[in-house]
Amino acid sequence: GTEQSKRLIEEAEKRAAQIRAEAVKAAERARKEGYARADQLEQKSAKNPIAAIAAKESAKRLRTETDKRAKQLVSEADKRASQVVDEARKREAQMLSEAAKRGDQTTKALEGQTDRVR
Repeated sequence: GTEQSKRLIEEAEKRAAQIRAEAVKAAERARKEGYARADQLEQKSAKNPIAAIAAKESAKRLRTETDKRAKQLVSEADKRASQVVDEARKREAQMLSEAAKRGDQTTKALEGQTDRVR
């Protein structure tokens, strides 16, 4: 019983680590893409001073949005990862309490037999 429940938790923790790692990669990708777009905006209008001012503002907004989205990706994944582990712990607790119940029944049955022997 305990071997199985230990494996359950280990699997869940592996899965959780995977979810988090994937999110970090996705966030980095999103950040790179967002920042590249912001850079392009600024470069396009570099020759025109009035356009450059507007572009700088847009680029700044884009970078802020990008950071927000990257953070969100990571925190959502963190929630999902925690849920995976919590679920496994709940299942483990269930398995252990069922095993304990079974153990009690076995013990009672054995005690019943020893009484009869006496």
